[in-house]
Amino acid sequence: MASYRVGSVRTGALAMAAAKFTTARVAFTNIDEFTRECLSIDVSRKLNSQDVLCRLAELFVLRGTPEHIRSDNGPEFTAEAVKTWLGRLEVNTLFIEPGSPWGNGYCESFNSKFRDGFLNC
Repeated sequence: MASYRVGSVRTGALAMAAAKFTTARVAFTNIDEFTRECLSIDVSRKLNSQDVLCRLAELFVLRGTPEHIRSDNGPEFTAEAVKTWLGRLEVNTLFIEPGSPWGNGYCESFNSKFRDGFLNC
């Protein structure tokens, strides 16, 4: 989740996106903005704030806490429970402008390639 350089200086950020791939599936992806590594992909019929919190907690334990998280304004990301939890961990949130996927371009590009390569076969 957090990016680490030599000396373990925390520099990273996490980009999250939920993309509707088919009428019945949503994919929740987490990308490290520094390394461009895909840290997780969760595909399910629905996504809620509890799903976001569970995945983030797991990633924070494994990778450390990032300085900030970039995401769209979906209700699963802007829920009060998510904002409160991230606030307690001192993780800043960066929400992209509605209708501006280029604000989270790398994650959106990854989702497009993932959809084309694995789900639209």
